[in-house]
Amino acid sequence: MRKAMQTVGCSVFALFWIVGMARGQPLDAFTKTKEYIDQDVKRHRWELNVNFHSIIVQDVDGPVTYPFLLKLNYGSQVKTKAWRFLASPYGNNIRQTTIPDTTNRSHGKVNNYFWQPMFAVGHEWQRIYGRTSLFGGCDLATHFSRSKVILHDQLFDDEDGVKSRGTQVLKYRHDLFWIGTFIGAKLFLNHRVAVSLESHFLIIYSKDIATSHFNEKQIAYSQTTSHGTVPIPLYSINLGYNF
Repeated sequence: MRKAMQTVGCSVFALFWIVGMARGQPLDAFTKTKEYIDQDVKRHRWELNVNFHSIIVQDVDGPVTYPFLLKLNYGSQVKTKAWRFLASPYGNNIRQTTIPDTTNRSHGKVNNYFWQPMFAVGHEWQRIYGRTSLFGGCDLATHFSRSKVILHDQLFDDEDGVKSRGTQVLKYRHDLFWIGTFIGAKLFLNHRVAVSLESHFLIIYSKDIATSHFNEKQIAYSQTTSHGTVPIPLYSINLGYNF
């Protein structure tokens, strides 16, 4: 296990070794890197992680990727454990005014409402060696999405071909639940800042419902459910701050 942790740390700091070779001192560079990796650092109770993987690669894993994660560490110095939490409320309202043309029969004001909260809780087991650690665990999460589009002064043809104007309301609902396991490795740059990689295997269930109403009368409805497994080799690249 200790050799595995040293390998992870040395891989992250391979640049040190390359620089040492360029100067004709490969052994000194490797030795200094190993000494740096083996140093013990102070551990803190709380840790906030920001997932740069979801920021750099937009929508690569859809809504199942955490944007950030808060950890509460406890346990011994070597065999540490942690609770993982996430609460990410997201809401937005977009208003626009449209002008009719030959292809768009609606005009007037358009209101778009979005609400996409996300919640997660999990438990993590850690094995620490110097500046490095291996960790794994499980978590449970939900991601909801609600959107509502209001089209004012919309022209509509009913079943009898009668044209009328009114307000059309489009609603979309997406419910996503998953339980998963994860494994990862972490390197502490100092006692405050750490970099980690995570890989997840998820079991997911989702439901999508879309409806359309014209003058408060339902004119369309659809529902889709899905479930399955989602392995994600690179789930997150976390930059963590301990406090």
